[in-house]
Amino acid sequence: ISLFDVVRVTEESFAMAECFENDAAECPLVDSCALNSALREALNAFFAVLSRYTIADLVAARPNVRHLLGIDLLEQRAPAA
Repeated sequence: ISLFDVVRVTEESFAMAECFENDAAECPLVDSCALNSALREALNAFFAVLSRYTIADLVAARPNVRHLLGIDLLEQRAPAA
């Protein structure tokens, strides 16, 4: 499971400015402001980085985290393949 998948289902909105919302017409600068495109580019870069990592990546080399999350217990119970 990628970190992007986790963030996508746990966050309600990624609107970083009013112009990200459906009611962007409220902003008098909506047609002339470059903030919207800059924030969208930054958000896409954020998502791209999160997509490159999985939960397994974060805990693979961290035995303490594996223990706290109960992953080591799950691995002990899993039948050998």
